[in-house]
Amino acid sequence: MTVVENVYMKVSFVEPDNQGAEITMYRVLVLANDAITWLESNYCLHTDPALVDALSCYIPMSELFGSRFDLPYNRIITVKVQAYNRRGWSQLSASNTVGA
Repeated sequence: MTVVENVYMKVSFVEPDNQGAEITMYRVLVLANDAITWLESNYCLHTDPALVDALSCYIPMSELFGSRFDLPYNRIITVKVQAYNRRGWSQLSASNTVGA
């Protein structure tokens, strides 16, 4: 689920089936303005253990509208989430969107 909260976009998700192995990382990917490139936010890094505990993270709108993602104002923001455990990376979740 994605929600715009003040100057941040909150990305939250439910823990997927872990296939019997503890999930140790997630990565949150945002679709860039070119509508082809998926990039990991600098604020939802898969190396941050807090992302696993919270099942959510906040991306500043300034990052989304900045040169990295280059999203224009009033554009729908599209995200996908992927889980990792000792078996490797899961398939990407379905896209989730929120209006900017």
